[in-house]
Amino acid sequence: MAIHEQVGEGETPVQLLTALGGGMGCKRTCGALSGAIVSLGLAYGRTSPDEGAKKVASAKARELCKGFRERFHSIDCWELTSGYENEQDRKRGCTELVKTAVELVCELMAERPER
Repeated sequence: MAIHEQVGEGETPVQLLTALGGGMGCKRTCGALSGAIVSLGLAYGRTSPDEGAKKVASAKARELCKGFRERFHSIDCWELTSGYENEQDRKRGCTELVKTAVELVCELMAERPER
């Protein structure tokens, strides 16, 4: 929602990202990272079959994944959350993952040329 408020238009489509939590429900790629990658489309997404825009968006997604992995040493939900002793600590840890993903994607969005 924070990213959409900065660069999106219209109502925030929160329902589109609901199933990303818990590593997309199967403890795979972190949902916070997946949501951040989806949000890159607000800044770099294509609105027509434009290969140039697709390449830029893909490069930004790779850069985002690299930064996230450097910070947390993994992008895998299970690895990121399995060490917590209880649900409260896990939620606190997930909140930190979300916060970092948002910060990283906002840094990448700040690099985009004005539209």
